[in-house]
Amino acid sequence: MDLGGCARDRGRACWERLNAVSAIGLRASVPRARAVYALALVIALFLLAAFGFGEMREGMVLGPRLVGRSIGLDPVLVIFVVLTGAIRLVAPTFCSPSRSRPC
Repeated sequence: MDLGGCARDRGRACWERLNAVSAIGLRASVPRARAVYALALVIALFLLAAFGFGEMREGMVLGPRLVGRSIGLDPVLVIFVVLTGAIRLVAPTFCSPSRSRPC
């Protein structure tokens, strides 16, 4: 690799010139890299928000509505039934006789 004669004469001025060129390149590339990463961060946050909104909508609105239609119940009643079932499944583990504090 030819470094513009620096390897041949090993002069201090030559290496200082190379360092100055490297500093100029670094100074020019860092803001561009920050802009690219900032754009990638914005895109990632947008995708996270979009998928989060979709999951919330599906879990709170679409799921109970579809289940309610298939079994003939109101969607709000479906949510309460699911919550009650979850509490009945979880309660025995927290209210067992072996625990020091009964429920």
